[in-house]
Parts: sequence; C-alpha cells; structure tokens
Amino acid sequence: SQPRLSSCRRRWIISTTLIETLFFSGVVFGWHSLLPMLKSEGIYSLLCNQSENIPHCVMSETKMPLHTHTQEKNSWPTCEKQEAMLNLGFTMGSFCLGFTLLPLQVVMEMAHLRRIRMIGSFCFLVRCDAVIWGWGAGRGLSMFMLFALVCYGIGGACILFTSLLLPMLLGKINPLYGALVLGCYVASTVVFTVLRAIYTSGIPFIPVILVYGGISCLTFINCFFSWSVGTDTAGKENSYRLKHKDSYFLGYERNLNAKKFHFSILFCCQIKTVSTKGEACRGTQLAKEGHNLNIETQNLKILFYPSSIARHDLNQSLLSPVFILNLSIAMVTQVWTHFYMGSFHTWLQQLSKDKYKTVDMLSYVFGTLQMLSLLSAPAVSLLLGSNLETCSECPNAEMPKMPDPSQVPRGKYRIKQVGTLKNLILTFTLNSLLLTAFGVVSLIPHLELQVLGFLLYALVRGSMFICTCTLYEALFPANHFGALLGFHTLFSMGPSLLQHPLYLLITRDLQDNPFWIYVALLALSLVGFSIPLYLHRLQTKILERRQSPRHNTDVGGASSAHSRS
Repeated sequence: SQPRLSSCRRRWIISTTLIETLFFSGVVFGWHSLLPMLKSEGIYSLLCNQSENIPHCVMSETKMPLHTHTQEKNSWPTCEKQEAMLNLGFTMGSFCLGFTLLPLQVVMEMAHLRRIRMIGSFCFLVRCDAVIWGWGAGRGLSMFMLFALVCYGIGGACILFTSLLLPMLLGKINPLYGALVLGCYVASTVVFTVLRAIYTSGIPFIPVILVYGGISCLTFINCFFSWSVGTDTAGKENSYRLKHKDSYFLGYERNLNAKKFHFSILFCCQIKTVSTKGEACRGTQLAKEGHNLNIETQNLKILFYPSSIARHDLNQSLLSPVFILNLSIAMVTQVWTHFYMGSFHTWLQQLSKDKYKTVDMLSYVFGTLQMLSLLSAPAVSLLLGSNLETCSECPNAEMPKMPDPSQVPRGKYRIKQVGTLKNLILTFTLNSLLLTAFGVVSLIPHLELQVLGFLLYALVRGSMFICTCTLYEALFPANHFGALLGFHTLFSMGPSLLQHPLYLLITRDLQDNPFWIYVALLALSLVGFSIPLYLHRLQTKILERRQSPRHNTDVGGASSAHSRS
C-alpha cells in the first residue's frame, strides 16, 4: 500500500511542484525574450564577418545606455548567420523538450520520479555553466550555447514529466492538478520575460543567470528531501504485491514497482481506477494461461484479456481514423507554434519596419499573455470533466465475468458516456476555431492586431494536450493509453524540426515575410474540423445502439461502436 504523508507535507510538495513547473518546465519557449539578450551579449558573433555585419540598434532595443560594460557588450556585431545559429539552438531545445518525454517513460523502469526530477534540476545547473562559458569568451566559446539550449529542453522535460506523475507518489490529487501543471508549463514562457525586464533595468547578464541557476539549486534540494517517501519505503513508491499460483508450483510472491507492474500487464489486461479506496480485485483468472492470479492493490480493478487480442486492439487503435486525424492536426500545430516562436522577432521587425521599441513592447505583452494559460487549461479540464463517468462504472452496471478466450470480441473498446462525447465535440470545435482564428490574425499585416494573435496562441497551447489526453482516455482501452500517448508524442514532435528550415526559408527567400508559410499551415489546420465531425458520427451510432433491444443484454455494447466505425 502507498505510504501516507502528512497533510502539510502533501500541500508543500504539490505547491512547490506547481511553482517549479512554472519556473523551469517550458522556459525554452520564452525565446522571444531570450534571443535579444543573447544577441546583445555577442553570442555567436564569431560567425559575423565585418563585411556581413548588419547594423543592429541594440541600444534602443535593450534600453541600457547607462553602463559602460553594457555599451561594450552591445558593440558586438550581428548578422544573418548568427541569428540562424541561434534559431537552430532553439529548434534543438524545443525538440528535446517534447521528445525526451518518451524515453523518460522507459527510464522510469530503472529510476524513480525523485531521481528523474533531480536530474532535471541538475540539467539547469549545467545549463547555467554553459551560458557563463559562452558569455565569458564571447567569440571563442559561444558554441556552448547550443548545449545549454539542449539542457533547457531535457531539464524542462524531466520537470514536466515528474510533475504530471506526482499522483503516483502522493496518491489521489484534485482532478484539476494535471490541468494546472500543463497551464504552468505553457505559462513558464513568462520567466524569460521577467528576466529580460530585470536585464534591461541595468542588472548585468551573468548575475541574472546565476540567480536563476540558484533557484534550480533550491529545486534540487527540495526534491532531495521532500520527494523521499521514507527509509522504510525508499525505492518502492507505488509498489504492488503480486501472488502467482498454479498447479506446478506452491506459489511465489513478487514486489513490483508501478512501472514494472504496468509493463507486466500492459498487453493482457485493462486497469480502471475506482472511487472507493482499498477496493481490490482478487481471484481473477488469467484467460490465456489459466493460472490463478491474485493482485492486492488499491484503487484498481483488473480485467484480463488474452495478449493476442490486446495486441490486435492496439494495432486497431493506432490505425483508427480518430487517432490519425488527431495526430495529423497535432503535427501541424507543433510545427506552427514552434515556427511562430522561432520567427517571432524577425516577423515583428518586418511588420514594424525595424522599430525596436515597438517590438520590445509587443514582446513583453506576448510574454505576459501566456499567463492566461493558468486559467484556460483548468477551464478546458472542467469542461471535459463534467461527464467522465464510464459506462462500466454506472450505478446499475456489473463487472463482467471473464469469458472464454475464443469468445472475446475483437476490438473491445471502453468508451465514455454520450455526455463526454458531447464535451469532446464542443472542445475540439472550439480548439479548431481558435487555431483557425490564430492563423487568420497572423495573415493580417497589422501590428496592433497581433496582440489578439498572442492571446489565441496561449489558448491553443493551453488546451491542445488536455484535449488529446481526454480523447484517448474516452475512446480507447485504458491499457492502450500510455502507448497511444507515446506514439503521439514521438510523431508529433518530429515535424517540429522543420521549424529551422522554414526559418531559413523566410530569411533568405521570402524577405522576412512568413505570409505564405502561414497560409499553408492554416490550410492544413482545417483538418482539425474533421475530428468533431467524426465524434458526432460516433455519438449518433452509440445512441442508435442504445435504443436497440440488444443493448439491454450487452454489458459493453456501447464500447464496440468505435471499433466498427
């Protein structure tokens, strides 16, 4: 059973986790504020030849005419090659932020959440050292900056991953916790906005970075002491006792941690969370092998199915229309949001005709508006969570008996009630409308109107991942959720590497005008409207099936509609 923590310590861990997520998880997306500081400090200025120098009014951009050392640093030349190299660093950092989430699921087999979070904090310490080395040598060791940006991504992924899985350590947490974590992740872009405001007030660059690194040290120390469950349960967070008996052996017992337990039953059973604590499922027969398997755990009901059927269902889930459609729109959205952030300054300078004060003001406005995700993400979660009761968890429903393996229907999907489908239809429609409106606003060459685009950008990023998780939870078996989310992360983050070639395209061939790229991305984003149409069609089929006489005798009748659609 899970160790009980005191209420004060529990509140401390939850509150500090949210604060640390806000400070570190997605800071690489604060590129709009970090880029001007790096350019004014001469990072990668070695790439600029005297004949290629571009006049750069850093004095008016950073508003720092009072300090002699600042004037010396602001004398560094800038050029197109420097900006391209910095953009490559942002591309690698943002890609590592998303892509690292998938390997972390495998690392959990060997390292617990506490160690992963400490590794993430340590990455930020290494990043601070790399930034200082890159700044200290100006022209000579600027190449450390690329490594520093990669550390931003890996460290942020570790912080985000462990924050999302904190309920594994503490047990049940408020349902809004996950939405708040994702909201903090999106809002963490404001960190570099604040650091830049401090930098432009006259504080040198190195003290600003050192203070930020010191905060990451506090995160490391807090994780070391707070995230430890205790000496008696160290290294056994979320452990489960598994008893296995058959006719050939007297029996044996094994203690499995949560990850190994999950892998051991991934392809042979479904795990369903129940509201009553301490409810256990005992004496369940393993259909394929015919052994008696007793699982003693909390908050879990185990339904066993033959592994061959489960594998077939996973293939059906990966090839289902709704998964392919959602993955396609996720790929387009990832490319769009990454490209929008990477070309933010270039695009605004083109609109403002190199009015750096105007670009600075809009940059601060953009960073501040990202804090709205702290409200939008929980709002979307509340909208989606109003009817999350499953068909098998209805008051009049009974747990089905384990059938014969040959009689198990293929494509047996667990689906949410019709009310949840209505919420999904509404949410995906709103999300598609927001993304379309964001694309339309981006096409209009009006500087003040782009503030609305900043707002839409924050709303889209804040709701995208929550909608995806709820969709996979509602339409697919529970034992497929992790695999589907892993494939989603892998294939949606890959195209984000296109951000750098697209940036080179607008700087070299399109005269810093991303209009036609936005047109192409807007056209591709219209695919998102097919998701609510598909869900509406599925909802209609479920309603028709419920009205049929056969539904009264079919325990899981509603859940098979998705597999045949």
